Amino acid sequence: MSMPRRTLLLFSLLLALCGCRQEGPLERVQQNAALLQEALQKKDAGTVMDLLHADFLAQNQYRRDWAQRSMALYFLRHKKIGVSILSQESRLDSSYSDRAYSSAQVLLTGADNLLPDSAHPYDLKLEWWLVDGDWQLARLAWE
Repeated sequence: MSMPRRTLLLFSLLLALCGCRQEGPLERVQQNAALLQEALQKKDAGTVMDLLHADFLAQNQYRRDWAQRSMALYFLRHKKIGVSILSQESRLDSSYSDRAYSSAQVLLTGADNLLPDSAHPYDLKLEWWLVDGDWQLARLAWE
């Protein structure tokens, strides 16, 4: 799997949160997920980066700078980006009020024209951290 694809994959789970209509802290997680979805669709890497925690890690090894470089490459490679959520679930940590978790099955697509020229399914796990009243994506893993 290429690094740009991984980056977009990293954020695709966030889209899964958009469909949920729970109240309270998870609602704020979902609002940030919706913002990420919009930023990915518009290829707005700056907004995506604003939503990543300062200590962001993907696959326990890739940091924020990797995410930024990978997004730039993926955005250059594909005119259109799509993320289809096949299933999703989110929950708050029962022990730590500043942690939330999400999991989803997603289909990541990229296209240069009307029809996608690539499509890849992934199982994603996200960890959100609450910082100064705002949920930020801190950890991401995928299979």
